Amino acid sequence: MEHLAKPYPWQSEQWAFLQSLIGQQRLPHALLLEGAKGVGKRQIAHSLGSFLLCQSPVDNSACGQCRSCALILAGTHPDFFLVSPQEKSSVIKVDQIRSLIDFVSKTSQQGGRKVIILEPAEAMNINAANALLKSLEEPTADTFLMLVSHQSSKLLPTIKSRCQSLECPIPDSGSASDWLAGYAGEDRAGLLLRLADGRPLAALDLINSEAMEVREALCKDLVGLINQTSSLVAVSQKWSKEELETVLFWLACWLGDMLRWMPTGDLGRIKDLDQMDLYSLCQQRGQYKALFPLMDDVILARHQLGGGSNPNKQLLLENVFIHWLSWLNVT
Repeated sequence: MEHLAKPYPWQSEQWAFLQSLIGQQRLPHALLLEGAKGVGKRQIAHSLGSFLLCQSPVDNSACGQCRSCALILAGTHPDFFLVSPQEKSSVIKVDQIRSLIDFVSKTSQQGGRKVIILEPAEAMNINAANALLKSLEEPTADTFLMLVSHQSSKLLPTIKSRCQSLECPIPDSGSASDWLAGYAGEDRAGLLLRLADGRPLAALDLINSEAMEVREALCKDLVGLINQTSSLVAVSQKWSKEELETVLFWLACWLGDMLRWMPTGDLGRIKDLDQMDLYSLCQQRGQYKALFPLMDDVILARHQLGGGSNPNKQLLLENVFIHWLSWLNVT
């Protein structure tokens, strides 16, 4: 992190609320930042953490100049503790929470506050979640715990009840589009936001990854399968070697567009207007009702991919494509 985190433009309301709590000395010991992935919850958590540890805040922000800010920028602040899944793991384990509890029990090394950020909170396994309850039940003075959660419904009710919730909603399209235009240009910002369901950071990820290139090539191959100019085995083998979650994301996006568009013909319901050739081709050949089990196939494939079952990727894709072609009566 080259610069201290600051709230995004669309987070002014949440930031003002937090500042009012600090000014009234009512900032809770445990704060739960809730909202969809890609709206900036991590940013506001790190902004608050930097502010709480800063020795000379300026205009309700960390100064960026003091020793504390320098330590945060270097990633070596002794009173800042970050908990997230370790490398090659999607789970926060109980040993990590025990380290957190040990950190909480110790005196601040800088003689001030201590800050903990745990993200994503729903990544804790049951043993880790139960261990965290001890810290929530026995808070220490000047120690602030921020839980960042993309799916707070997965958290233990006992954890949620011990935190004050701060909702981080999807921002209005105007502020998000203005911000994103600085990275993608005005022409593309609207499309990217639609594809990312209005989540600015998810839209930025589409730019910074190869997702948009995947989108173009995958659509071309799917049209080839429908027109029987491409081989099912070859296409499945090709895409099984790529980032499969990205492939399934686009398939789900296009199916969702068709589910919204086909019954009404309303183009305003479509996110990815660039793919109308694909949608029209599918409309000519397929029955609307058959889209639902096809979407179920893609959802199941995404669950299998993210559930740790280590499925055969090529067979998984072949199954999805076979059902897609069956829907369109392509033999």
